Amino acid sequence: MSRFSLRLTARYLLHGAATLVVGSGCSDVSLDWPATEPTRGVIVMIPGVEGGAWQLAEARAGLIKGGVSDHLMAIDWGVRPFGSLVNLSDLEANQRRAAIIADRITREHRENPSRPIRLIGYSGGGGLALLVASALPEDVRLGQIILFAAAISPTYDLTEALQRSRGGIVNFYSAQDRVVLGFGTRTFGTIDRSKCDAAGQVGFQTPDGRIREQPGLIQIAWTPAWRRLGHDGGHVGWLARNWAFEVLAPMLRTP
Repeated sequence: MSRFSLRLTARYLLHGAATLVVGSGCSDVSLDWPATEPTRGVIVMIPGVEGGAWQLAEARAGLIKGGVSDHLMAIDWGVRPFGSLVNLSDLEANQRRAAIIADRITREHRENPSRPIRLIGYSGGGGLALLVASALPEDVRLGQIILFAAAISPTYDLTEALQRSRGGIVNFYSAQDRVVLGFGTRTFGTIDRSKCDAAGQVGFQTPDGRIREQPGLIQIAWTPAWRRLGHDGGHVGWLARNWAFEVLAPMLRTP
């Protein structure tokens, strides 16, 4: 395991242990829209069930280093601090949070229809990103949805989310993510309340367990070549700065 993964995994364990004791805190969605020029794109980054934008700091730095010119907005959401299990399991609350985010995206789209808006969702935030897309009105289209380590069931219906994303959905997944998206989601469930290996581990699948092939859906599996970028295939590897710089940034750079 890389030094980066060890450091961030330790933070996860501290948060996770606390959720077994503490299940209350401040419930909110922090979504302060950037006051930038309306032609500049916005990428809304949704962290995992810990709810803190701190998770995405290294990935965000890698994207900036990689030449992504869109405004990168990492949001806070859910019960904080120590609300991981609550945030994972409360589907009704997550649907309300998704509606709040979708409403803000809708208002921005209608005020500045030329401004491209994309969603990135990590872990539980990947599940929340799909709920956001499904909550958008039919006339609102995202530029793209990118998921990594998504804590959502592999058979989740992507129809509505795909209809609301011009650039489709990119799903990054890793069979090495056996603890959080294997044991963890089989034990505590996914964002959509299914106790199974999550799509962030096994990919989106057909009911008979085959990797799903669906128009607008691109699925990319972790590869050992990414170890040199600080991504060992585990749950926090997707947050490595060098991985974001070399793999994710080229997908997000404005042509």
